Amino acid sequence: MGLTFSGGLAVGADTFTVVSSGSAVLRGATTLAGGTLAAVGGIEFASGSTLSGHGTVDASVSGLGTINATGNLTLGKASSASGYNYGGTLNVGANTVTLLDADAAMVSTTSLAGGRLVGANGIFIVAGKTLSGFGTVDADVSGLGTITANGSLTLGRGTSVTGFNFDGTLNVGANTVTLNAVGAAKVGTTKLSGGAVVAGNGIMVPGDRTLSGFGRVDGCVSGSGTITATGNLMLGSNTSSDGVAYTGTLNVGSKAVTLLDADVAALGGTTLSGGRLIAVNGIAFSGSTVSGYGVIQGKITGAALAPTSSLIVSTPLDVGNTDAVLLA
Repeated sequence: MGLTFSGGLAVGADTFTVVSSGSAVLRGATTLAGGTLAAVGGIEFASGSTLSGHGTVDASVSGLGTINATGNLTLGKASSASGYNYGGTLNVGANTVTLLDADAAMVSTTSLAGGRLVGANGIFIVAGKTLSGFGTVDADVSGLGTITANGSLTLGRGTSVTGFNFDGTLNVGANTVTLNAVGAAKVGTTKLSGGAVVAGNGIMVPGDRTLSGFGRVDGCVSGSGTITATGNLMLGSNTSSDGVAYTGTLNVGSKAVTLLDADVAALGGTTLSGGRLIAVNGIAFSGSTVSGYGVIQGKITGAALAPTSSLIVSTPLDVGNTDAVLLA
């Protein structure tokens, strides 16, 4: 049988151990001041309950309460596959919170205010839940939820192939979000509003995902998804010959999209609606269709041109044209 405790529990700097065959359910306010709260059967923080402080919860953590870190805090059980499976709210603040689980820690509503969230075996953001704020998430990041930056935010683990492998929504806003992974960071639905995504090893937009907005993607861009500019957008890396190696759809619209590549940028299907596509080193389309009207500034090869009005190409094409071309 488990144990249910409805009153307040002040652990302080001591070690308090709960011995029960099931989870210990805490319904009141629990405080830690550098001590350890241990429970062989795990701890469930009931809805409306709180845990505040710094120290260690040496137990599988579940429940729907609120956890407020006031200093460095360690939560969960590294030997359990449900070491941290928490459906409540975790407020990291400016502190370091470490989550222990035999595999990815299941994360619900979580906020950072300059702090660090560490997941030794990764974190999984549950669908319908949001991780928000600014600071660092030092863990393999996966999941189906939402990440919203409210300042500079670093996500993922640079020593892992799956350092950032996220299928949810990433709201960059006007902030800088840095994605860490050994290879390309795999992004889900990504939205920019004047901010920047920085990915030292590049980003990959999968076929069923979208990246939209205005700002900058600083890193090699690959994938087969859809990129839509809602303002001026800069994509790629001018220090790599794979700066833009993208086979998906690029919707330039009426905006200016700049492609950065040390060599020729590679694109899939592209549409313009009065906008400008800029590539100093040119663009290879590999037989893909370029449709719409506007300006392409850069040499293009391999394109099937389908203008709907005036389409201006400002440098020679390898399709029999030799100078500035106006197609209508």
